[in-house]
Amino acid sequence: MRIQLSLDSILAPPTFKLNDNGGAYQHGKPYSTEKKVDVANTYFDMKFSSCGPDPTPTNVAQEAKVGWSFAKKVIDEVEENYRVLSPEEIQAQRPMPLGVGSRCLTAEDEAYLEYLYYKKRYRTNEGYVRRLAEDRGKVVSASLIQKWWMQRRPFKCNF
Repeated sequence: MRIQLSLDSILAPPTFKLNDNGGAYQHGKPYSTEKKVDVANTYFDMKFSSCGPDPTPTNVAQEAKVGWSFAKKVIDEVEENYRVLSPEEIQAQRPMPLGVGSRCLTAEDEAYLEYLYYKKRYRTNEGYVRRLAEDRGKVVSASLIQKWWMQRRPFKCNF
């Protein structure tokens, strides 16, 4: 009996997938800044090593073993800024926060959450969700409440 192994199972841990260009990635997780620099270097090497037209995102993606959209994003970033930006710089350039819950809590909602906390410190996230819905007509998820508290408390705690 012969065992057949796939290329995916040999080259990468189960949490990684292989893209069309042979590179490994984790779904839903961004590439590291080092990988962005590697893609930018690949782009500049290809751009300045030939006298022809600029390399396409497809060419850069194949050479750097990343997906087309990531290569395009890095190329656009370095063409616009002449360098790779850190995640903090990218976040600072955004006109507003991103994400489903980022714009749903008003300052009044946040003040109300603080009030509820001081009124009863051992409330569950679901309790905050329920009170926001009942008292303020605001519908949010328990995970949003958890993330909100984790950003505002300078100490480690469990929810």
